[in-house]
Amino acid sequence: MAMGNSLSSFIANLFMSKFETKVKDKFEYFPRVWFRYVDDIFAVFNTKAISLDNFVAKLNNRFPTIKFTYEVEHNEQLPFLDVLVIRNSENKLEFDVYRKETATLRYIPNDSHHPFQHKMASFNFLIRRLLNFPLSKERNVTNSRQLDAFESLEIIKCNNSMNKDNGPIPTSPLFALINKDSYGSVNRGNKFGINSATKRTTYPIGELRLPHLVDWVTCTLNVDLSKPINPKGYPTDKDYPKPNISIENLKRLTSLEIPYSIEVIDRVVRAHGQTLHDIFTLRNGEFKRIPDIVLWPRCHDEVVKIVNIANEGNIVVIPFGGGTAVSGAVECPVEESRSIISLDTSQMNKILWLDKQNLVACCESGIIGQDLERELGKLGFTTGHEPDSYEFSSLGGWVATRASDYSGLKPITSRVINTESYKSTGTAE
Repeated sequence: MAMGNSLSSFIANLFMSKFETKVKDKFEYFPRVWFRYVDDIFAVFNTKAISLDNFVAKLNNRFPTIKFTYEVEHNEQLPFLDVLVIRNSENKLEFDVYRKETATLRYIPNDSHHPFQHKMASFNFLIRRLLNFPLSKERNVTNSRQLDAFESLEIIKCNNSMNKDNGPIPTSPLFALINKDSYGSVNRGNKFGINSATKRTTYPIGELRLPHLVDWVTCTLNVDLSKPINPKGYPTDKDYPKPNISIENLKRLTSLEIPYSIEVIDRVVRAHGQTLHDIFTLRNGEFKRIPDIVLWPRCHDEVVKIVNIANEGNIVVIPFGGGTAVSGAVECPVEESRSIISLDTSQMNKILWLDKQNLVACCESGIIGQDLERELGKLGFTTGHEPDSYEFSSLGGWVATRASDYSGLKPITSRVINTESYKSTGTAE
C-alpha cells in the first residue's frame, strides 16, 4: 500500500500493535524503555544483556518481508520524530526540537489561495509544539525566535513572543486568546494600562508577556498610548430613559412569575451583539434604543405565555441567546416606539433526552456551545459543530443564523432534524 494512502498509517499501526505483543512474549530480553509512534520506535537498551545487532536480527526474522533498521545515540543525542533527545552531563535526558538538515522552514504563504485553515494549521502546529514540548527555558526562547520568519502572518507578532523577554514558559496548549469580558460583555472593572503581559488567567495565555504588542499597536494604528481615552463607566439610570412599558403590560408580565428585570445594566447588556460598532458604542457611547424589560423563561411553556401577552399588548419580542451576534439580530430598532422585551433563553439550557441508538438529541435553545459539548462529551458524543464563538454562543443562535464553523463544513442546519418554536400565530415546527 502506498505511503500516501489514508489507510497506510492505520494498517501500519495495527500491524505493529500485534507485532509488539508477540515479540514481548517470545523474546527473553526486551528493552525496559519502549515508545512507539506507528512504526517509529524509541528504545533504551541494556547492551550487557543483549547486543543491539542480535535484537534487530531477531526482529527481522519474524517477518522476512519486513526489515527494521536502527539509529544509535551519537554525541549524546538521538532524534525521535521531531524531538531531539539529549543526554546531559548528569546522565539525565533533555529535549529540543529536531529538524532535519533538509528542513527549509518554508510554509504556505499567507497570500496564497490555499484555504485559510490550511495556512493557519501549519503555523498553529509550530506553536503547539513549543507549548507541549518539555523544553528548557533557553531552548524555548531559541525556537520561539525562529518563528520570526513568518512576517506575513500578523498574528505571529503576538504569538511568537510568548516566551521571550524572560516570560514564563506555558505548559498547556493555547486554546483561546480572549475572555468573556473582553468578548463584549459590559466591562466589570478593567483598568487601562500599558503592559507587555496579558492580565487575565482564563486561558493558558494569561499573564504571558507579549513584548512586541505595544510597539505593533502604536505603529500600526498610529495611536499614542500615553493619552488613553477613558471608557465610559457602568451605565446608569441617568444615561438611559426609563422602560417604555405600560403599567398594565408590566403587571401582566410580572404576574407570570417568570424572572425579569428592568434594571439599566441588564437592558444594556442585551441591547447589542459583538460587532466592532457594538463594542465601540459600549465603551465610548450610548445605544440609542435598548430593551424595556428582560425576561428569563425557563421552559417552552413560559415562552408561549410571554409571546401571547406580547401579541395581545402589541409588544416587540427579541430573543437573546449568548449575545455573540454579529448580524444585528439582537439590536433594537431605533425608530421602534412600542415596548421591547428581551427574551433571554439562558435558563433554557438542558439536554432533554438523548437517543444513543439513532444519534439524536433534544436540547433547549439556550444551552451554550461549550456546555453542550461538555455534557455530550461525558456520554461519548459530540455535535461536531465548533463555531469560533462556541464558548459563549447558544444552540438556538446557531440554528437561527444557520451558523457554520471554522472547519468550513456544512452549517448547523445540516445536523438539525426538527425545531419547535413559537410566534404570534402559534407553534411552528
